[in-house]
Amino acid sequence: DDVNGKGIERILELADASVPSLVFVDPEGLTIHWNTLEKILGRWCDLVINYQPPSVRRIVGSYRSYRAYEQSLKDFFGSDRWKGCQTEEDLLRLYVQGLEMHREVVIPIKVQSPEAFYYYIIIAVGRTAGSQEWIEAIHRARKKIEQATSEDAKRFLDIYMGRQATIDGL
Repeated sequence: DDVNGKGIERILELADASVPSLVFVDPEGLTIHWNTLEKILGRWCDLVINYQPPSVRRIVGSYRSYRAYEQSLKDFFGSDRWKGCQTEEDLLRLYVQGLEMHREVVIPIKVQSPEAFYYYIIIAVGRTAGSQEWIEAIHRARKKIEQATSEDAKRFLDIYMGRQATIDGL
């Protein structure tokens, strides 16, 4: 079933609401609707969301020509507030602000390719009792990821493929 329809209801029925979950949201383009995210955010869970600025930019740039895109943007952002955004950064900030209404900590991490392509991994989590060192670990990882070069990516792939045993120089 479509995750924006009965699919999310079926998934949530299967998941034990008393057990915390880690939810990965990796939509193609703008396929995840805001009201679907709100259903997920209503549960005891943390989220890792793949946010694709090029997809958002393409649809925002075309919505006047293709009126169906206007509804897609409204579904994605949950309102028409996206119309007041002037830049990609404004659109990302609007999305993050929506998540912040449901989670105390929202951390967007920019992942840049050697070319112009980039995307964000957004971590949306609730604070827990006690030490919050794990949130600081996410901030440290963010700094490393946003500073990573294409050479670093090649080294990570070498490690993954077994061609290199350690991460030298990091």
